[in-house]
Formats: sequence, structure tokens, C-alpha cells
Amino acid sequence: MKELKITIILLVLMFGMPAYAALMYVGDSPQCNQSNHYDTLDQALLAAIINGNEADEIRLTNTISYQGNNFGSYTISVPTAGHVTIAGGYGNCNDPQNTIGPTIGNTDNPVFEIKNNSLVSLRNLQISGSQSRGIIVDEAATVYLFSVDVSDNVAGIRVLGGAYVEVDNNSTVYGNGDLDDIPKGGGIWCFGNNSEVTIAGTIHNNQATSGGNMYIEDGCF
Repeated sequence: MKELKITIILLVLMFGMPAYAALMYVGDSPQCNQSNHYDTLDQALLAAIINGNEADEIRLTNTISYQGNNFGSYTISVPTAGHVTIAGGYGNCNDPQNTIGPTIGNTDNPVFEIKNNSLVSLRNLQISGSQSRGIIVDEAATVYLFSVDVSDNVAGIRVLGGAYVEVDNNSTVYGNGDLDDIPKGGGIWCFGNNSEVTIAGTIHNNQATSGGNMYIEDGCF
């Protein structure tokens, strides 16, 4: 699984210049030919780290695939990136409006593991096919889900270590987990002091030995 190393923060300090909000696209087409266009989500995340702005947005185009072990799993562990939004469903680079979000996943690992006080919004994405959890949020990270479908993963979302997750009313956690193989929270499992989940979306048809849709342990709000 690819990981953005915390040591990359040093690059930000070396530049010593003010950062500005950036709009980035990920894609592979003749239209994806500008300095804010990147071949992979990893490259765009690195650019957001270096930019270090309060509000960068990465737009995923439908010109490439985000599935498989090499392209369907991401670890975000750099708080100096500011608030990074990853939004899916853009037809091509520079398109101003999005449509149906792409599927990210079909990987042996978590699709997104977000930790170390990172602040991330996920918007208009289908998170599916993980042989681990669809999303893991740890180490006081904050994650907002907007129109995100977390479905058909071995398990859905795990929140721990004082992290915060917000599931908006257009998001769905569906069809994750297993009665025999997942002991707790097939849909959402939250534990650890000061961990918190706010739910306005739909959570249904998830399975686990205990708490099929949600398992909320002591310390989690």
C-alpha cells in the first residue's frame, strides 16, 4: 500500500512561501496537460502536501481507473496538507461539473486510511471491494463524507484513536461485513476515547457477529 510519509513535511518548510488554494485534476487524456493535472491521485496528494493550504481540492476524472492494489488504496497521514477534498466523477480535466462518482477500491487493503490529525473531505465516490475496511480513520483525523457510497467491502468504516467522521444525508454505508468473519460493526465500528461519529446518511444491510450496522464502544460518541 502506498503511503505519503510524514517526512515530506520538510519540503513545505523548505519552500518558505505562502500557500494558495489549489484546484487539481487527476486524469490521463490529451486534455490533461496543465501544471495542475496529475497522472495519479498519489501525485495530486503530494502536491497538496507541498502546497499546505487550508483548502485544496483534488478532482478525479473518469479517464483512468482507481481500482486494484496499486491504484485503489491510499494512506493520508500529513496534517500540514490542510483541508484536502477528494471529489470524483469529472469526465475530464478542467470539467467544472461532475456526474456519477468512480469506484475506488478492489484492493487487499483499506481504500482510505486517514490518520495523524489529517483533515479530509471525500465527495461523490463509490468505495467498494476492499478486503479490509473501506475507510479507517485514526489518530485524531477528521473525515467528512459527502455523497459517498461505502459498500461491498469486507467491512465498512472503522473510527478510533480520537478521530471524527461525519456521514452526510446523501451518503450510504451498505452491504459490508459478514456474520461469521467480522466480530464488530460490519458497517461502522467506533471505539477509543474521544472518537466520534455523526450520521445523517443511510446505514443498512451490513453484517457482523455484534452490531451489524454499527458497533459503538465506550469512549466513542
